[in-house]
Amino acid sequence: MFTSFYKALCVVILSFILVACKDDGSSNTPVTVADPVIPASQQDVITPYVPEPVPVIINEPAPPVKDRMATLTWNAPFTRTNGDSISMGEIQGYIVRYSQDIEDMDKKAIVSNDGLGSSGVVIDGLADGMWYFTVQTEDTAGLVSKPSDTVNKHI
Repeated sequence: MFTSFYKALCVVILSFILVACKDDGSSNTPVTVADPVIPASQQDVITPYVPEPVPVIINEPAPPVKDRMATLTWNAPFTRTNGDSISMGEIQGYIVRYSQDIEDMDKKAIVSNDGLGSSGVVIDGLADGMWYFTVQTEDTAGLVSKPSDTVNKHI
């Protein structure tokens, strides 16, 4: 029935199958995969991913806190230091001096005349401790009054 050609063909096919299915007893041995070897000509092409640095803001000043400020208000004077009258149109503005040292008012804020007879200022960013404040009036001729009575606020 089978010709010798078909018998020989079946023997060859079965031998391939048996060789492929051969158990050499190493089926429990883990398989190790070697690290790939990159040719030197391709090593320059591979660049590892390096994320861009994220900017960090350091020493950013904190926003003013309501309890770290002082609000000062006052009414414009009607008379000069010598007793002469002064009109609203003669007042250039006000100089607010302040410090934590009552003997050395080294900080100042300039406030323009509001033209309504009253004015004020908010001074913020004050450090902890006692702060002292005075106000002086400056006229359009550049003359400055004596400082007002000192007021204080504890921050």
